Amino acid sequence: MVTTYDRAFSPTDHDAISANMLWLGTWRNQERAYFYKEDERRASIIRRKQTADASK
Repeated sequence: MVTTYDRAFSPTDHDAISANMLWLGTWRNQERAYFYKEDERRASIIRRKQTADASK
């Protein structure tokens, strides 16, 4: 996973990633294969870490 962070960690947040940043697939023969077609369509979208503050 490659991403950028405004703040990866805080005193109360110890995880560098959130669920929106994950995708399921394989890397074989120098190629990425996604399990879900939606992940493949969204692969070029930068997915930033979601925090509890983002829901406000």
